[in-house]
Amino acid sequence: MDKVTHLLEVSKGEGLSIKVVGHNLGALLAVLAANELHACLATDTERDITDHHRLPLPIAVVSFNDPNIDNRVFIDHLQN
Repeated sequence: MDKVTHLLEVSKGEGLSIKVVGHNLGALLAVLAANELHACLATDTERDITDHHRLPLPIAVVSFNDPNIDNRVFIDHLQN
């Protein structure tokens, strides 16, 4: 997470987004990684790492042949 934060600070104001890509079990890991990135970036209140307006950083997941996520609580969490 430190490297991601550093890259965001260096590239501040460039309209960045994050894309996480995975295939099969890597696709599930991509979903989990994107969720973790979102949580970590959303709770970073000490530094303004997205831009001066604190807009959320777009995070997208591209997955291929991923296993089903059957946990309703986790699915609801991702959709909110």
